[in-house]
Amino acid sequence: MKTCTKCKETKELKLFAALSTSKDGKRTQCKACDQLYRLANQNEIREYHYQNRYGISLDEYEEKLKEQEYSCAICGSKHTSNERMKRLVVDHNHNTGQVRGLLCHSCNVAIGAAKEQEDILMACISYLRSYTKG
Repeated sequence: MKTCTKCKETKELKLFAALSTSKDGKRTQCKACDQLYRLANQNEIREYHYQNRYGISLDEYEEKLKEQEYSCAICGSKHTSNERMKRLVVDHNHNTGQVRGLLCHSCNVAIGAAKEQEDILMACISYLRSYTKG
């Protein structure tokens, strides 16, 4: 049992998310309070994430989104802010940290799976073309 620092209720440990750096291996706020906080502070959390991970602000993300006409820079799929997996992700060079553009989840995974290597992507294109000739 553990007492949530937010709602002050004592709850079972399974109602607290894991946190490896704490003594008991659990966060101080229960999952319910943490979820309420995240819902109430979505923009601040996204701002913090973009700034710390990519060095851009939420406004810069939104500007890039507008520049790309709310579409993935590779496949053109449209951005929807409602669904998490439909939100475009920040694509960046893993060596330099430079932001390249905003991609859908699938295109981002494809580039990552190809280890950001142009020759691997060209080999993929060649492979696909070899099977489309009739």
